[in-house]
Amino acid sequence: RGITINEERKKQVFFTNSYYSDGLSALVRKSDSLNSLSDLKGKRVYALEFTTAYGWAKENLNESYVMTYSKFDTAFIEPEGLLLDNKIDAYIIDKSFLNYIVQSHPSLEVMNKKFTEEKIGIAVSKNRPDLVLKLNKAMEKMKKSGELEELLKGLK
Repeated sequence: RGITINEERKKQVFFTNSYYSDGLSALVRKSDSLNSLSDLKGKRVYALEFTTAYGWAKENLNESYVMTYSKFDTAFIEPEGLLLDNKIDAYIIDKSFLNYIVQSHPSLEVMNKKFTEEKIGIAVSKNRPDLVLKLNKAMEKMKKSGELEELLKGLK
């Protein structure tokens, strides 16, 4: 997995060229019939504090109770477990990752709509600008050969 490219993160690291476009969505219990942003009003919405999802949720879900790991005993708990245990009503993060999670949990589903559109790239230490050039060159070669598209098929 990559990382969302944004201006705040660019202050800390270099990024490769974007190789994928993703966006935030929500994982919910099928039985709750939550289908849109408006359905999240008054609901317990979980997002990891260090992700773009948390900032977005705090800014855009004013009528929801936005939670993060500090509300629970450990930072290492899987959010889908919180959903299954009815401790939260929705988990927000990149839609491609939610699509992966739902494969193992038939009682959960991903909302269809992406709430954002985010460019994904590889973060590289500011001490290694040479590595960014090498990675960009390798990704360009993979794009031309079709290998990158093949690798990304499972994310959609």
